[in-house]
Amino acid sequence: MRISVKKVSVAVASCALTAGLAVSMSPAYAATSTVQSSQARISDAESLLGADDLEYIEKSFEKLNIPVAKQSALLEKISSGRKLDSETMKSPVKVTKALNPDGSQTVTKSWEDGSAISETVFPDKSAAASTGGFPLALPASVKGCTTKYEVGMTHKSSCQVWHQAVTWSAGFTASFRYSLSNGHYIKSISNPKTGGIGMGKGSLSYIKRSAYSSQTAKAQLKARQTVKIAGIPTSRDVGVILNVNTGGGSTSSFGS
Repeated sequence: MRISVKKVSVAVASCALTAGLAVSMSPAYAATSTVQSSQARISDAESLLGADDLEYIEKSFEKLNIPVAKQSALLEKISSGRKLDSETMKSPVKVTKALNPDGSQTVTKSWEDGSAISETVFPDKSAAASTGGFPLALPASVKGCTTKYEVGMTHKSSCQVWHQAVTWSAGFTASFRYSLSNGHYIKSISNPKTGGIGMGKGSLSYIKRSAYSSQTAKAQLKARQTVKIAGIPTSRDVGVILNVNTGGGSTSSFGS
C-alpha cells in the first residue's frame, strides 16, 4: 500500500474552479471538494516528511496492522508534530498477543486514533518457574531466546528485545536469569539497533543489573529522535527498557 496521493495539475484545478463559479455547489461537488481537500492535506504531510520517512511509516503501518481508514489522519498528526495517542498517557483500546516459536510473546497495543506499539514479552509458566523443579521436557533449540532451567532458576540467552512504534523502532540482544526466590540478573546486553524518522544511534546501559526477588532488574537502549516540525528541528529521547522479574522478561518504552 502506498500512502502517496497523485497531485492534481494546475490546469485541472483551474477548470474545476471555473466550473464551480458557473454553477451552484451541489452535494456531489461538495463531497468531491472534501476529498480533494483531504488529499491536499495528505500531500502537504508528504512534502514535510520526505520519501524515506514516508517509506518507514508505511512499513510501520503494515507491521502494526494499522487500519487503512486511520492512516491519513495519523500521517497528518505526525507531520504536524502532534502526539499520537500511543505517545500519551491514554489507555489502549485493544491489546492482542501472539506466541512466538521461542516461547516469547509479541504484545500489540492499539489506541483510538489508530496508532499502535508492539512489545516483546518472555513469560515462563513452566513447572520450573512455578515449583523450582525441572520441567518435564526441555525446549528444543529455538531462534531468539535459548532457555535453560536449573533448580529454582530460569536462564534466557540471546533474546531479541524489540519495540516497534509508528515513527521509530529500537532493540538489542540480551541474556538474563530470574527466579522466584534467588533474585534476577541481566547477564549481558549487546547489538543495539534503531530505525525510524530522525533516529540516532542507540546506546545501551544497565539501570539496575541485579535485583532481589521482589524487585525488577532493568537495562535500556536510549536514542535521540529528531524530527522537523514546520521546518524546525525538534528532539526527544526515546528507547526501550528490558524488565526482568519473577514473571520473566518484558519490555516497556519511553518517548512512545
